[in-house]
Amino acid sequence: MLRLLPLLLALAVHAGPAHDLRIGAVKALPEGTLLTQSKRTTLRALTTLRFSVRVKNAGTAREARVRVTLTVLEHTPIVVKRTIATIEPGTERTVVFPVREAPEFAVPLKLMVSIAPVPGEERLRNNLAQYPILFEV
Repeated sequence: MLRLLPLLLALAVHAGPAHDLRIGAVKALPEGTLLTQSKRTTLRALTTLRFSVRVKNAGTAREARVRVTLTVLEHTPIVVKRTIATIEPGTERTVVFPVREAPEFAVPLKLMVSIAPVPGEERLRNNLAQYPILFEV
C-alpha cells in the first residue's frame, strides 16, 4: 500500500480541478414564491412573470459560458435559455428567465430547469430539476 501512495498522489495532482454545477433555489417572480420538487406550487400568471434560478459552482474550477435552460412542460413547451458568462468556484449566480408566452391555466404542469454539463463534469444529477406547478389567473 505504501508503494502505491506516490502514484495515487501523482494522479490526484494531475487530475485537475473538479467541475460540479448545481441548481439551487428556484423562485417565481415578482412574488418570490419558492418552488419545491415535492409539492405542487400554484402560481399567479402575471404579465410580469419571471423565474429566478440560483446556480452554484460547487467545484474547484472557474466555469465559463454555463448554459441554463428553463422549460414549462405543457402542450407546446415554453423554453427560455440563458448563459452565465463566468462563475467562480464556491460562488452562486442568479439567472432570471422572463416568461413572455401565456402558459396553460388550471392544468398541472412541470417546470424543468437544466444546466448543460461543462467539459469534465461527471456529477450530472444536480444539473436537472423538475417542479410541479399550476398557473391560475
